[in-house]
Amino acid sequence: MLIGRKSTVLFNENWHKGVIWHSGITLTEKYYRPTIVLTQSNGHVAGSARSVLGYDLYEALCGCSDLLIQFGGHKYAAGLTMLPENVEAFVTRLKKW
Repeated sequence: MLIGRKSTVLFNENWHKGVIWHSGITLTEKYYRPTIVLTQSNGHVAGSARSVLGYDLYEALCGCSDLLIQFGGHKYAAGLTMLPENVEAFVTRLKKW
């Protein structure tokens, strides 16, 4: 688990891609922190993100866009894909938001 100042990022290469969105919702509701859950999928890292009131998740992802292959969503929920070697830099950059 990687915890930034305002957000939590969890990564496990063995989690099933189809259920990470639910984990993100559950953790966001329980701890009231923006949460991104990542897993390995087809050589990439795929993620599901959920946010809370006052934290613009989409804006934070825009600030990391050069590290992402693709992303989409809105201020409270998003999906993203990146290369495995970008995970640490992504978490570091996300701490600034």
